Amino acid sequence: MVISVMAKDRPGIVAEVTEGISVLGGNLADLRESVLCGHFTMILIAGFPPDVSVQQVEEALARGTAAR
Repeated sequence: MVISVMAKDRPGIVAEVTEGISVLGGNLADLRESVLCGHFTMILIAGFPPDVSVQQVEEALARGTAAR
């Protein structure tokens, strides 16, 4: 699954996203990130167990990033 993240840069974004992936038993295959003019962007490829849906991934990532 390809996941992209865009947000105002701040400490902890990578930790929040990777925690959301980890909670669902996901595994990072590749990750690229950059910060341009105070804006954080990240594109990653993650694998998940077959029983994990796209909706579950979206919800886990939303919970993690909403914590801030």
